[in-house]
Amino acid sequence: MHNSIIAVLGSEGFIGSHVVQLCRVSGIPVIDLPRWDGNQEYFDKQIQKLELANPEKQIYLLQTAWYSTSNPDYRSSPQNNEWVENTKAIVEICKEHKIVFAGLGTCLEKQLIDQDLYTSCKSEIRSYLQSQSTNIEWIWFQLHYVYSLKEKKPAVLKKAREAAEAGVSFSLATPNDKHDFIEVRDVANALVHSLCSGLRGVTEIGTGKTIAVSHLIESLLPKLEIVEGIPVEKRISYQGAANTDQLVNSGWVPKFFIY
Repeated sequence: MHNSIIAVLGSEGFIGSHVVQLCRVSGIPVIDLPRWDGNQEYFDKQIQKLELANPEKQIYLLQTAWYSTSNPDYRSSPQNNEWVENTKAIVEICKEHKIVFAGLGTCLEKQLIDQDLYTSCKSEIRSYLQSQSTNIEWIWFQLHYVYSLKEKKPAVLKKAREAAEAGVSFSLATPNDKHDFIEVRDVANALVHSLCSGLRGVTEIGTGKTIAVSHLIESLLPKLEIVEGIPVEKRISYQGAANTDQLVNSGWVPKFFIY
């Protein structure tokens, strides 16, 4: 990887910031790209500058940026469609400059029915990459349930930690749902490892195991009392585990997962 450099689009975000931090600690060349603002000419010039500064290096563009998931309507917002077009434009720039494009998807892509707009837009980008396979090198990361207690993500952990800090019980509507929960530091490690190992195509990122939501919270917040609540809505849910064969065979193992 000494002849390569990882350019991160979305370096200020949840996953992107961990990728940048890991690269810097590990001595892997990494650069923060300015967030895409829809100006294709400006972005192309940024890539050209990156190439001129690193003429002997293979550039990997890792797009971790997307419509902000801090907004409660992110799964249905029409901005998801806008990001599809933005991503396609970025892919075309990567193709022109012979840059390897890497994007982030979701395990919900596995569900062929009842997909929301966020998930279907991710699926559309993956399909677009597969249709361009003869013209560009790419890798598509299919993420399972990413969490971080420290950063209170996702929302269920934020609410659980707030309940623990307040010394009150926590009502959990879906305690028995099972997901492949993976800590964000393991995600960052898997992303960087995959790029350094030269993997291509679709790569799932998870632990390869599922645990119940209640088990995750009990493990992270052992003193918190969990009570079963009433589900208020039916949400899309993929409760399978990641197929980690490709990652494991390349030498990667998760370090922070909960048994």
